[in-house]
Amino acid sequence: PELHNKAMPLGGIEKSLSAPAMVAMSNSVQRCTQSVENHLIEIPSATEELDKGALFNIPSEDDVILCHKEDGKSLNSCMEFSETPLPQVLGHKTLDVVECLQAKSPASERKLILQDVARVISPKSLVNRSVYDLDTVLHSKAQCETPAAESCSDSRSPLPDTTLRAHLLFSSTFESGNLRKAIHVREHEYDLILNSDVNCDHHHQWFFFKVSNMKPGVVYRFNVINCEKRNSQFNFGMQPLLYSLVEAQCGRVYWSRAGGNVFYHKNNFYAASGKSERKFFYTLSFNIVFPHASDICYLAYHYPYSYTMLLDDLGALEHKLNRSEIYYCNESLCDTLAGNRCPLITVTSTCESAANKEYVVLSSRVHPGEANASWIMKGVLEHLISDEPTAKALRRFFVFKIIPMLNPDGVINGNHRCSLAGHDLNRQWIGPDSTLHPTIHAAKGLICWLVANGRTPYVYCDFHGHSRKKNIFIYGCKDPGGSGVEKVLPALLAESAPFFSFKSCSFAVEKSKEATARVVVWKELGVARSYTLECTYCGTDKGPCKGRQIQTADLEEMGHHFCNGLLQLRGHSLDSTSNELTGATLDKAVAYTQSDESRSSEEE
Repeated sequence: PELHNKAMPLGGIEKSLSAPAMVAMSNSVQRCTQSVENHLIEIPSATEELDKGALFNIPSEDDVILCHKEDGKSLNSCMEFSETPLPQVLGHKTLDVVECLQAKSPASERKLILQDVARVISPKSLVNRSVYDLDTVLHSKAQCETPAAESCSDSRSPLPDTTLRAHLLFSSTFESGNLRKAIHVREHEYDLILNSDVNCDHHHQWFFFKVSNMKPGVVYRFNVINCEKRNSQFNFGMQPLLYSLVEAQCGRVYWSRAGGNVFYHKNNFYAASGKSERKFFYTLSFNIVFPHASDICYLAYHYPYSYTMLLDDLGALEHKLNRSEIYYCNESLCDTLAGNRCPLITVTSTCESAANKEYVVLSSRVHPGEANASWIMKGVLEHLISDEPTAKALRRFFVFKIIPMLNPDGVINGNHRCSLAGHDLNRQWIGPDSTLHPTIHAAKGLICWLVANGRTPYVYCDFHGHSRKKNIFIYGCKDPGGSGVEKVLPALLAESAPFFSFKSCSFAVEKSKEATARVVVWKELGVARSYTLECTYCGTDKGPCKGRQIQTADLEEMGHHFCNGLLQLRGHSLDSTSNELTGATLDKAVAYTQSDESRSSEEE
């Protein structure tokens, strides 16, 4: 907040953009327009690479656990983590291969349903043995740490050693992990139960766990049996994510879409709430074939992006800076309920006075399970500190105030939607409590401070993930005067970003969303361009990328497109003589306005 009071040399900021930088889509379109089949190239197997001796220096699991214990002081979590997930240590690079939406097979779905019916008909044929129980793991660990404990087996494996070789091994005692229980149902089939959010009895969606002791070439079936939403993009081509240590040893350090016969359906389990009306759960079922014996693999709902990854990325950004041109400040917005630091990033240029600039406030990850939002924010930050001409122009025109993770506690503890108080922080913006909702209280205070000092943000945008829709789109707030000012940025993004869908945008202000960041910042604080950017977990059904599942490169690229959209928006504002839209942008907005009143914004 103090930035614009700092003494900075005045510079000539152009009053208009002589040639507004247009977003280059060539790389995206080139990747998308090529035949999907041509992208499905065959990758050499890990065994072939291992035979060639192409091994990378991969730390052992014990080294990773030790590494975590040395660095773990910076994390405050509800339980003590016993390990660090290897993907967090080794990193992730986006696949060069296009990952298509998976085709549905009605015959396979019928087969799965009949197998579930057989459970009820022939219960004696089932193994039905718990092979992983987080409660037991934590209880065993607590007993091991007592002075009276003379001996203790591996706390991550509550079963005797004689049983360990007969089934898969599971673990979720790491940052952002979520798996409560694994039940061995049939020889190669497992029911999985997810943790609810801390201090909640619901919000079961995000999963992230480790699995090992697999046999190669065997078809394993996993059933996540306590999902809550009535439908999911898993029924429309989406697949879970898989990360393999053996593949990483061969240099293929990436998450990839995996799983066949993916099926999301209602089951016969229900919550024991004591209410007369039963609320039934849903099952996410998928098959996995692990190609390597004795591998260590991770399965996740979406590409994980942890609090530790954020801190590492912010540290890496500082080493890339050209401080003679870029003002960059990484400070603490506040401490969270658990005492974790919530970073606040400021980016602008050093050559012009901030007094002549407008402010852009961006935030992300208020819902911990929406990791795709963090990947987009990563793209935004990397673009803003780059040497690209558009980035230099953005820094000349704007001061960026960025809160890349509004809910660090939830991210650390593997929550899907809530904070440690058990509250959805994106429903607390009307009256946030400084103790229970410190990050929202501080974020709203920052924007209030800017407004009170005559620096009302030019744009505010909160980045989210959406589990029921494809594409990337925006929710805005309709101008009562009918100027259409709120539709300009979405229309510009639709013209440049291949995954963005203007048709999916909504500008209705629903009663159920009145306490969200988007609506409060617009209605109470007077920011006309107040948005929620929603991103699919799945893929796109439009344009040159139609039929693709989204990857981290696409998400980071969307961050670049968003930045360039801001620059185009600035040029549009300077060039326009009124608030009315012009040309193709107006045509799109008018066509869309006819239906946006009835469109539901759903999640947010």
